[in-house]
This record gives sequence, C-alpha cells and structure tokens, in this order.
Amino acid sequence: MRAQGADRSVLDVVAYFDALVRDRVQLPELLRAAALFTGCPAGFEAPDSGECVQCDPDPEGDTRPVDGPPASTGVTPLGRPGTGGRTGRVWLARDGVPDPLDEVVLERLALAVELALERAERFVPGIDDPESLIRLALDSAADPTARARALVLLGFDPARPIRVFAAFVEDADGGESEAEGGGKGKEESEGGSDTGSGEAVARELRALGLSAHWARMGPLIAVLSAVAPDERLPAGDFPLRLGIGTAVPGRLAADSWAAARIALRFSVTDARRGRVTSWENLGVLTLLAEHIPDHAIDAQPDVRALERLAAQPRGQEVIDSVEALCRERSLRRAAVKMHLHHSSMAARIARAEAAMNLSLDSESGRLRAEFALLMLRLRGHA
Repeated sequence: MRAQGADRSVLDVVAYFDALVRDRVQLPELLRAAALFTGCPAGFEAPDSGECVQCDPDPEGDTRPVDGPPASTGVTPLGRPGTGGRTGRVWLARDGVPDPLDEVVLERLALAVELALERAERFVPGIDDPESLIRLALDSAADPTARARALVLLGFDPARPIRVFAAFVEDADGGESEAEGGGKGKEESEGGSDTGSGEAVARELRALGLSAHWARMGPLIAVLSAVAPDERLPAGDFPLRLGIGTAVPGRLAADSWAAARIALRFSVTDARRGRVTSWENLGVLTLLAEHIPDHAIDAQPDVRALERLAAQPRGQEVIDSVEALCRERSLRRAAVKMHLHHSSMAARIARAEAAMNLSLDSESGRLRAEFALLMLRLRGHA
C-alpha cells in the first residue's frame, strides 16, 4: 500500500490477510493489522448491535468507538447479517485519493472479520445458560464480539448503558462467604447459598424497578441491570451489603464490574455506616483500593493490632465503639449512638488505645484509627 511502499500487489494483500486468518487473529487485531498495512484507520460496524469501532495505524493502538465510517470512505458490507437483522461493515478511513488496492484490502478484511465472528460465536454459551453469558459479558479479556453476542442473548443492547452491582454470597448461617475462586462448594452444588443470595439481591433490585440478571463470580454475586432514564438506585435502607458500579456502554461491562467490586469493599454491614456504596461517590478513596496491595495492609502494625483485638472476647464491640467515636468526634455522643453508658464506652476506648498504642483523644490518633479500620475493611475482613 502507499504507506508501506508502492510495490505492493494484489497477491501481497491476499497473502497478508490469509496469514491473519490462518493465525485465527481476533477482531481488534484484524483492524489494527489492516490499519498498519494500509497506513490509515480501519473500522468495523457490528452486525448485532450496530456499534462502530475504529483502529488507527499504531502498533500499540486499540479500537475506539466512533459514530460510523467518515463520509466518502470506502465501505464493504459483510456477507451475512447479524441476529439484529443488520449487516456489518468494514471500512478504511483514508484521507484524499483512495489507494488502488483499497478495494482488495476491504474485501479480504471483510472475509477475515466474518470468519473471526463465526469463531467467536462458537464460544458463546446458549440462551439457556444465562450465568455463563454474564461471566462472558464481564470478562475483560473476552473477545469483544463474543461479549456483545452474550449481551444480546441476555436482552441487553451492547451500545446502551448498563450497570453492574456486586454483593457477597451469604453462607448457610447468613454470613458472608470469603472463599476464593469459582469452584463449587457444597452450598453451590446443592443450589444453596449462592442461589439464595443471587435471587435475594435480584429481588431487591427488581423491587426498585431495575432489571436484574445475576451470576455467581467466586465469592461474589454479580448483577447486570440496564440503565433507565428514571433509574432509582439502592440507598441506605437497602437490606443487603452492596457495591454499585458505574453506568457504562455494554461493551465496557467489565469496567463497571471492577468498580462495583471496589465499592463493595467500602461498604459495611451496618446500614447507619454505609451498607450500600457507589463507586461514583467514593472519589479519591478509590485510589486506596486500587493501589494499596493486601500484603502492605497485612504488614501495617495498626491493622494487625485491630485484628488481634477483633479475635479477643467482645473485641468486635470495642472496634465498633472506636468507629462510633471516630464518626461522632465525641465520647458522649458516641456512647449515645452505641446505647452505652458513658463509663462503659470509656472502658472500651481505653482497651482499644492500649491495643493500638495511641490516644483517641487526639485528632491524629483518631485519624490513624480511621485509616486502620478502613484498611481492615478494604482487605475484606470487616
């Protein structure tokens, strides 16, 4: 092509794209390869959703959403329509006079894209397996075409906004499961706690008028919901601990899922202290969850002191009292909130001060305690 030298031939184009097909290259890489070969942006319109993306001729570039092919651009339709009745398209967004080989490039690109779409569809679960479809939709490493197909099968428009919610799986005693991984334990295999937890979250969200499709994701429940113009999100009276992700186009569902998981780490079991947390309301606090690793939290002396305190008899009551004091900034007001006599509250605070080797009378001491409590919660143990 013009950007790569004037001695290219039709056979070079055919050989180039045949190699991409042989290597089973996926859609984003196909667009990048076409853009690099031609020296101009290459684009694609999905047959299922009508969503359009384009890739620049940059070896490190990625696809980006666009409104459609620019005017006066060579466009080639795909050979088969999608389930939405649309026929997808590919294009080259070349400025100026088209290259003599552009038509051949578009023909071979369209064929390679069709084959990539067929391969992706073979790996998409059926409509009778909604949980697997949700896992695919939330997988950041999934093929974008397969992800869009999964969303369509779930009843979502991949181009319209959705939101993901995160909740803990409750164990048989009503506590929160902290088991890692996605393996099935006894409760899950017998249709126990994960089914009950997922349906409980979905039921509460549907009561607010939200759509709700849920799946078990390791120790968590993920719920997908379409964003409506009059969307009513859960608030302080919500009966379950919940993290609310951002509203994003369906193709970015994995981003909303990541945000929901971060928000869930900031939530607590007591509705008065924030049982429901939205990522959008966390602001700069999201940096703590995103950039402080668990091993750094584990090694922090204040956090370790709180852990030892929590393991002692009635230790959690002491930790709750420290939280109340940090929130109220007054021992008497904290005692009233905890429904305790002033002397009982003072005894609990003295026990915490001895365990953490600090003074909760000072602003710096309370700040240390607040951060230690927050770190303990972020690691998932509070």
